[in-house]
Amino acid sequence: MSFREKMPTSPKSPLRRRRLSWSGSWLNHQTTSFKQVVSAVIEAQSPRSRSKSLSCDFDFPDVDRTLSLPDSLLLKILGKLPEPQNGDCSLVCKRWLNLQGRRVRTMKVFDWDFLLSGKLVSRFPKLTSVDLSNACVNPPRKSGVLLCHKSISFHISSDSTDWDFVERNLLHSEMVDRGLRVLGRGGCDLLKLV
Repeated sequence: MSFREKMPTSPKSPLRRRRLSWSGSWLNHQTTSFKQVVSAVIEAQSPRSRSKSLSCDFDFPDVDRTLSLPDSLLLKILGKLPEPQNGDCSLVCKRWLNLQGRRVRTMKVFDWDFLLSGKLVSRFPKLTSVDLSNACVNPPRKSGVLLCHKSISFHISSDSTDWDFVERNLLHSEMVDRGLRVLGRGGCDLLKLV
């Protein structure tokens, strides 16, 4: 007689039963909905919810406890964070984005349209130093050559043979004037403009 013949084939056999996982006990009942499972888990984890009944409308009052902190204190806290985490903090909410923008003092602008749109001065109201040198150059389309000299670098076309490519790729003076007007109206505390 082989071993295979001795093994019971009944689905209710203890050898055929699987151990239920923690989610299996919740989700194996056909009458249990997902909302009921979530509300039961929340009720089990929250000591406050034991005293009051939990409805299916998930109210999470007082989730953001930083709203009670004044901006000055939150700026001090954000100032204590290490440099690599500064960018991540601005992703938390719009308030933290605005606070992070108030901490930025120097800016190097690469896109002139960003300046013209007024977003630079509204997003970073406390700027003291702005570098517009790279934004004043219109790079040619699909250029693979990068020209670097001291603090300025820009793309040039590979068929340029003389130095007049700089004049051809600079923004027009009217465009530069419009950008400077937007920057001047922004109320920044500018000390240095390049």
